[in-house]
Amino acid sequence: MHALNPFLRAFFRSTLPAQCNPVSNHVLLVPTTEVLLTSKDRESNTLYTDLTGSEEFLASHVIRINGAQAPGNGSVRDSRGKAKQFNTVNGRTVIAKESFVYSNK
Repeated sequence: MHALNPFLRAFFRSTLPAQCNPVSNHVLLVPTTEVLLTSKDRESNTLYTDLTGSEEFLASHVIRINGAQAPGNGSVRDSRGKAKQFNTVNGRTVIAKESFVYSNK
């Protein structure tokens, strides 16, 4: 049996789901289980699995969107290849471009 994703387990046990109303205005950026179990944060050298216990880490993976930012709105031709900026629940900014998400520190 595969292990439950540590991020999802920690997220749904935290207070964050109650803060994500309406649900349709939030997107979770969920790291893969493999990355969480095998990779370390560059700055703190802490396993990502250990960081899932931090509300700060969890909140930085919840993006707030509104109807105008939602995928599928507007012309695909106009938005292809362009970077879009989103705010997280904890006030950080992430950039989404094509199929990649970058943190904006």
